[in-house]
Amino acid sequence: MKEVRIEDVKGILAAVYNRGGLDRVLNSEDIEDDDLLFDYEGIGVDNLEFDSLDALEMAACLEDEYDIVIANEVDPERISSPRRILKFLSELVQETA
Repeated sequence: MKEVRIEDVKGILAAVYNRGGLDRVLNSEDIEDDDLLFDYEGIGVDNLEFDSLDALEMAACLEDEYDIVIANEVDPERISSPRRILKFLSELVQETA
């Protein structure tokens, strides 16, 4: 069972973000643990502006990295920041162990 580390999660997030074709490059070191990836509540909060395609790519990368399956219908709050993703992944990895 692979250990889930926040640095690895941030690396995956940065890689997904940088494949999105935006003008800005995001380094994993620039991502804070509680940065929101998207505005999951739709209230205009500051976020990294991930979109639904980014979320799908992120899920696929996380599944490959940790040998898990992420359900299609995940509560967006559970994957809204690196810290929340870490918690979510840790739970999934424990379930599959």
